[in-house]
Amino acid sequence: MGIARQFGAGIVGTDSLWGKVVFINNGRTELSFERALMNLAQTHIFKGANILVFRNMHIISSDITSEPDGTVGKVLFTTSGKQGKIMKYSGDDKVEFVSDYTKVVISYKMQENGKLNLQVSDDIDLNNMENIGWAIATRMNPQYDLTVKNNKIFMKAIRDHPEIPTIPDDIMDAVRRKLR
Repeated sequence: MGIARQFGAGIVGTDSLWGKVVFINNGRTELSFERALMNLAQTHIFKGANILVFRNMHIISSDITSEPDGTVGKVLFTTSGKQGKIMKYSGDDKVEFVSDYTKVVISYKMQENGKLNLQVSDDIDLNNMENIGWAIATRMNPQYDLTVKNNKIFMKAIRDHPEIPTIPDDIMDAVRRKLR
């Protein structure tokens, strides 16, 4: 795990764009977001041993979770999860991934019945793992939105995203006229 941590810390430290949440697994694993979450939930050496939060790290200015000084928390997860079949159970307000070893719960309201509990905003489709991954990457500041309590992981990816400003119609019309 020492080499995995060193490698992951290098990714976190050198990438101010994408290296905010890094998963490193010790051993062979399926390359999917569901498996990464399950591996994290299965790794029972919590208490900081496999979750390393870097506080106040440089981040690109467009990250909505950043502080006014251009910093954000970043996190390195080192896992050693076991392979095995993952069963998915979907409901209106939550999705559960269950294996013989653990459970991950993704929901609109924080749950406590999974080993890993992830809360996302209600504009995120719970069945779209790509959107959930983006929510974690863009709506979570690990130094504030990630906690470990009673050997369970709690992650909140619910920060509001800013509205994309629109250009008023009269200005757009003037630009179009100039481009003709």
